[in-house]
Amino acid sequence: MYSSLYRFLIVILCAAVLFGGTGCAYRYQEDPKEIFQRALTGLAGKEELEFRGKAAIRTDDHGLFDTEYQYSGTLTNHNKVVIESQLSPSSTDTKTRSLTLKRVNKEWKVESLDGTKPAIVRWNPLAQLEAIEQIKNKTFRAEYGVPRGKQMIRIELDSEEAVMYLSNQLEEEMQELQSELPALTSSVPNDKRNECLKELNTLYEQQKSQLDDYLTKAQATLVYHLLIDKKTNLPLRLSSESEIRYQKEEGTAKELLVTDVYFDHYK
Repeated sequence: MYSSLYRFLIVILCAAVLFGGTGCAYRYQEDPKEIFQRALTGLAGKEELEFRGKAAIRTDDHGLFDTEYQYSGTLTNHNKVVIESQLSPSSTDTKTRSLTLKRVNKEWKVESLDGTKPAIVRWNPLAQLEAIEQIKNKTFRAEYGVPRGKQMIRIELDSEEAVMYLSNQLEEEMQELQSELPALTSSVPNDKRNECLKELNTLYEQQKSQLDDYLTKAQATLVYHLLIDKKTNLPLRLSSESEIRYQKEEGTAKELLVTDVYFDHYK
């Protein structure tokens, strides 16, 4: 009797949770890595899109950001991205910077630049997503509490991969800066141009050596959140937080870069 009653209760319990959607009912959960790959595949098939975002940089623990940027961009002909950026509206600097990037052999190259270049290259969300795909050591996790019809995945790079990724970005920016040094001497009289360029190269080498020293013992964390439309499998929003910590003579220094970008107008 007790055995039959026990089996009866188990059947009733499983039936109840089955119709309730939890417990004994098996709920299929998609692999967040597969969700990410589908989003990249969908993105790769688009010729055009638009995006708009914000970026902010903080170098202390006081909660305030030192610099904030607003930017927008367009993808055309599948391989050309134009990004326009400016400092936050609260800044007195209202100049717009424009950067054109072209994808050549799966790499984004600077084609033209209008205005001084901050970290605009880093804000190309297509390059960010493509870089995530290539990085080996990373973890994917599904996030919950998002609106119906949407999926959110969290992607975190392994600590060593994060240091390497951020270091490579800084190294590339330093190399681009070095290539621009001759242009900086264009307004200097001819008889002093070589001397001026030599001084600039000396200063560059000093700063490059210091950067290399900082990065040798640096630690970093890099986390992305990607919101995806379930119906189209296309990215809707990409946000990131990258923090790098390194040692200076006066102690540990920390820099945090936060970006948040929305995608729309896919074609």
